[in-house]
Formats: sequence, structure tokens, C-alpha cells
Amino acid sequence: MQGLTLGERQGKAHLWVCSANPRASAAPARINRSGMRLPHPAGWPSSARSARRLSEGLAVAIYSLNHSAIGKQTHAAGTAGAHVRYVTRKQAVPEIIANLIPANRNEARAWMEKHEAESRKNARVCDKLIVALPIELDAQQRLALARDFAAKLTEGRVPYFGAIHAAGKDASNPHLHLIVVDRDPHTGKRHLQTSEKGSTEKFRALWEQVCNEHLASAGIDTRIDRRTLEAQGIERAPQIHVGAEGQHVNENVRRPASETREVAVPKGKKTRTVDYPAIDQGRTRKEFNDQLIDANLLKAKLSPDFGTRKRAEVELRLRTMKKLDDQRFAEARRALTRRDREARAQAWQQHQAARRALQDARDTKTAQVRATIKEQFAPAWAEYADWKAKAWQQLAQDRRDQVARVRHAHGCIVQMKRGVHFQPGMLRPVFGQAAAKPAEVAFALKREEAARRKAISDRQSQTLKERLGETLRESRAAMAAEKQRYQEQRAEFQRSQREQWRDLFRQQIEAREVREAFRKKQEAVIGQVEGAMRKTDVGWTRGVFGLKAANSNTADGVASHFADAGRKADPGWTSAPPARAVFGRAASDGGVRSKHSTPTLGRG
Repeated sequence: MQGLTLGERQGKAHLWVCSANPRASAAPARINRSGMRLPHPAGWPSSARSARRLSEGLAVAIYSLNHSAIGKQTHAAGTAGAHVRYVTRKQAVPEIIANLIPANRNEARAWMEKHEAESRKNARVCDKLIVALPIELDAQQRLALARDFAAKLTEGRVPYFGAIHAAGKDASNPHLHLIVVDRDPHTGKRHLQTSEKGSTEKFRALWEQVCNEHLASAGIDTRIDRRTLEAQGIERAPQIHVGAEGQHVNENVRRPASETREVAVPKGKKTRTVDYPAIDQGRTRKEFNDQLIDANLLKAKLSPDFGTRKRAEVELRLRTMKKLDDQRFAEARRALTRRDREARAQAWQQHQAARRALQDARDTKTAQVRATIKEQFAPAWAEYADWKAKAWQQLAQDRRDQVARVRHAHGCIVQMKRGVHFQPGMLRPVFGQAAAKPAEVAFALKREEAARRKAISDRQSQTLKERLGETLRESRAAMAAEKQRYQEQRAEFQRSQREQWRDLFRQQIEAREVREAFRKKQEAVIGQVEGAMRKTDVGWTRGVFGLKAANSNTADGVASHFADAGRKADPGWTSAPPARAVFGRAASDGGVRSKHSTPTLGRG
């Protein structure tokens, strides 16, 4: 059954994924002359793989192409250069491809900024494409795919710059950032017409074609399709996207819970209330996707194909097992994460409390030393203050005495007695001469005052430095010891936590191996039944089969009939599978109740 796989990449749900070319799903099934469905040739996805990917959500190629533009009027100046810097950041470990643009990240940014500066004021600076690369391809194959797509997209006539992110946190999400400047450097005209209607659809079609070609050349039967599920004729509900942050919170922290929120309206100051609990009905995104997967498997159970129907039943049982395991491990991860956070927070609080205690002790001792030194130098400062007060008082007294002597100068009095008209300005030169000497004395006094103050301050600072040096050295040593203790405690805690996480991962791997063993065992049983069906050339439709043997009412009779028919069709075929191995416990309890009942698989 074609198109049954759902796009969950490393647990992240995407809109859709198909395990083979969805266009081939419309091809008629191969039916032999007796009406029995035959397996498709090599390259067609088996129902086992489809059902398995439907249940587990394995990492397969997805179709994702996002196209946007950067304009001088729609974006701030330097946005294009900043985007170049972002896609080439060292943390992403990018693999750079370029044509007509320097491959060096700094030179490419300078080239982009120069191009933006030379463009007209309403120009379209560049176009951005983000493309999801197939995870089935290795690094060299993805690099060749990116170069081929960029070359066919630009036809070698317009500049492009791209960066492949497939390391670190992007190891499970390889993608290509492609920057295209739609301007022919020789003619100066647009070539791709990226601003025209339908340009994005052309890019999407080209990417689908190029990607599928590279997948086929690599011998991988996975294909991508840009069409919606409805357009592909796939009766399956699409899932919703679960982001990395949401997945981490759901698996390692706590079960997310939606809340009623106030959302601002863009064109007004009013807000509207969105009742998210009523919308999602208390389900998380992952729970919603799980319900969709179960619904799709239930549809697969109604398939007329025996293998698809039985494998869907197996996958439903496996999903039940996986849900229980996931719930158990999710609770364990959440508890481990909570303990990790609580222990780290407690250790940090203890470390900060110890640091504060050391700082308080240092400050207390420093204050005591400062108080002691201040008390020690108090007599010197008091002596300095007394000298200063007396010196300035003496200077003021000298100035007053000089002024008094000038006022009573003999020459001025004689001139006034002779009747000369008295003018105040006549005494100003005399006062000036009298004030000159006190000014010189005041200047010399200020210099002496500064020198005495500096001498006392230097002696006090030197004494403080000598006495505080030992205190500060002791404090630094205590701080370093506390920091070392905290780092050792944290390292020991990290080792313990790492071992607990390893043990949890080992348990998860063991649970996965148990499910895989169950899957293989059931697949072997289904394969035996399908082999018997092919050998006997019996037409099966929804588990209804025609039996001519007299003992056809029991599962043992069915197996015996398979053996007889198989020997007629192929003399080299010895026997059919045992009834208990094929039909499980139901065979020993009386077999098939009626000719219209469907045999059930064993529980492994």
C-alpha cells in the first residue's frame, strides 16, 4: 500500500513523507490470473516498510522549500549582508558553495553590501531559499545535490551563495541556505524573474526533480513530492509540526499545557482572547499526531491487501508497546531532568552563599583595618587642621591690619585737610599695593597646605595597602578554593548524571530491540502466509479464501490445503507452515470460525 508513511523526522512531525515516489502510487497493483495480488518489482516500497515507518516515524526525506526576498524598502539596510554572516557562522560549521560571489564569508558579505548600496532605492536585493536536504544521502552526496540544484536554478547566469548546515544540532536536520541575486552581471538584467507570479512554484518543481534524480542515482527508493496529500490521492490526514523546543519540553521537562492568552490585534490597541485549551482539547501536538497515526493505521487495517492489513495490525500492537515505553521513559527523563535542575540549583546556591560569606568576612576585616588606620592617623589630620586654621586666620588678620594702615595713611589725610576734593579712586592704587603682599602669602600658604595634605594621605594609603594586602591575599585564596570545590562538585555531579542518562538510554535501546524482535518475528509469520498464498495461487480478498478440502473449517486444514496446492504448483515445495506458527493461538482453539472471518496473528 503506497503512501502510508508519516513524516516524523527524529520525532519531529512534518506535513508528509512518502517512502517511495507518490506518483507511482496510482499505478495498478500486479494481479495474477487467479486474482491474487503479487509483490511489486524492486524499487516499490513494501507494505512492511510502509507500516513500520508509519508507526515509528523514521527519519526519511521530506519536502521543504521556503522562498522569501530581501528588499531595500522592506528591510533595514545591511540585512542581506547580515544574512550572509548568519548562514556562515562558525557554530553551524557550514559547507559553502558559490558562483560569481566570493566563497569567503567576509568577502561575500562585503560583496553583498556593495551590491545593496549600488542598487536602486526600491530594488529587490536578493532572494533566500531554505531547502531540506535528504537525510539518506551522505555529506558528499548532499553537497553534489546542492551544487546541482543551484547550477540548474541559476543556469550559470546569476550569482548565488549557499551554505549547507548539517553538523551539531543540525545533524538530524540537514538543510541548505541559498542566496540568489537575480541580476545578470554581464547584461544587468533579471534572468530568473523571481518577483513574478509562479516563480516559487517553479523553484519547488525544480527541487523535486533534482532531488529525486540524486536519490535515484544513489540507489535510494525514497522520493519527495511537493504536492499535498489530497493532490497525491493519499487518504491520510497530515500531521502538525512539533518544534525541537516543544519536543524537548514534552520529553525531558514536563507535559506542555495550553493556556488562555490575550493576543494583540495588529491594527488596533484592543486585544482578543484565544482559548487554546478549547482549541486543542487538552492534547499536545505530539498526542494529536499520535492520534492521526493510529487513525491512518486503522485505515490500513481495512486494506484489501493481506500483507498491508496484517502488518497494520502488528504496527498497532507495536505502537501500543511503544506508547507505554515512551510514557515510562518520558516520566523517567522528566524526573531525571528535575533532579538535575534541583541539584544544580542547590549546588549553585550553596556556592553563592559560600562566596557571600567569604566576601562579608573580607569586607568586615577590611573595615576593621580601615578604622584602625583612620584612628592611627587621626592626630596627624587634627594637627594639620589646626595648622591650616591658624595659618589662614593669621593671613586674614594681616590683611585687615594692612588695610587699616592704608586707610590711615598720612598722605591721604593731609590732602583731605588741604581741601582737595576727595575721590575714592585716589586710594585704589594704595589699596592695590597693600593687597599685593597678602596675595603672595596666600598663594604660598595654599601650596604648603597641599603638600602637607598629600604627605599625610600618602602615608595613610601606604599603611592601608600594606595591612590590607595580606587580608586580600587570604580572601582570594579562599575564593579560589571555593571555586575549585564547586567545580569538582559539579564535575562529579555531571559524571553521575551522565551515567544515569546512559543507563536510561540503554534501557530505551533494549526496549527498542524487544519491539524490533517482535516485529521481525511477526514479519516472518506474515511472510510465511504470503509465501503459501503465492505457492498455492489462491486469490485473497480481505482475508476471505476459498478452500476445496474437506477439512477447510480448521486452520490445520488450511495448512494442509496449502501443502497440497503447493505441491501441485511446485513439486519442489515440501510443506506449508504449521497452523500454530501461521495463525497463532486461534488455530489451536478451533481455527477459523467461518469462511468470512479473518485469521489473527500470534502474539509472538
